[in-house]
Amino acid sequence: LRAARDAGALLALERAEAVLERAHSQPVAAPLRQRVFELAEALYQSIRMQLDVERYRAISVGRGANLATIDVPLHDGAWLRAAFARVRAESDEAKRLAEIDRVVGWTDPGPGGFYDDLGKAAADARVVPGRAYAEDPQYFDAPLVAFGCRREYRLSWCDYVDGLYGYEAKLAYTGLDPAAAYRVRIVYSGALRDRGRPVQVRLSADGLEVHPMMPKPDPLQPVEFDVPAEAVRDGALTLTCAGEPGRGGPGRGCQMAEVWLMRR
Repeated sequence: LRAARDAGALLALERAEAVLERAHSQPVAAPLRQRVFELAEALYQSIRMQLDVERYRAISVGRGANLATIDVPLHDGAWLRAAFARVRAESDEAKRLAEIDRVVGWTDPGPGGFYDDLGKAAADARVVPGRAYAEDPQYFDAPLVAFGCRREYRLSWCDYVDGLYGYEAKLAYTGLDPAAAYRVRIVYSGALRDRGRPVQVRLSADGLEVHPMMPKPDPLQPVEFDVPAEAVRDGALTLTCAGEPGRGGPGRGCQMAEVWLMRR
């Protein structure tokens, strides 16, 4: 894809799809795959663990029936193929290349910017910690990492930082240019609906509104907002994400999967 400007957009897509197809045309680790099925059968025979809907009558794939997804490649193939379809729908080569650039540079926040794939331990350095797990095992006063995925998602959307029981998850930034203007791009993942209603979120920067309470985009996609200039005048910034108050129970938090802080 990075060579698309030399090879042409359509040829670059063909070559990229050929690479993705290797997950199916050249499967690996067949003995390990077989061993997984043997262990699943042993677990069913010994403790009636139901790791497949068809074989063991599990409730659903999403309830632990992970044998059904054993052959799903652990890459962004489904998301990439959807992007490739958008590229092919463009008749103008310049627009095709621009869309490919967007895919290739997905995680690039630009000069002086920041990008975080939240939900991964190595990428959560900017997450403001709450109380320690030993003191707060139910996450009343701390952020937590949660998971939820659909086949069409980027892998970066399948885990995220969340807040339960009204807890507001926060990201802290330092080393900002006080004279610069910033814009935040964010992917709200996780549950898009809860008890039949859209899940709503709000984002603020040092107490100043970035966006008001709003439903998460459905289907999932990034959204962008300007950061109030006053929030970065000291060279630091704390983004605070809150779920809809008064939902009852643990509730659905903001569930931030990806965040870009970009200089404008």
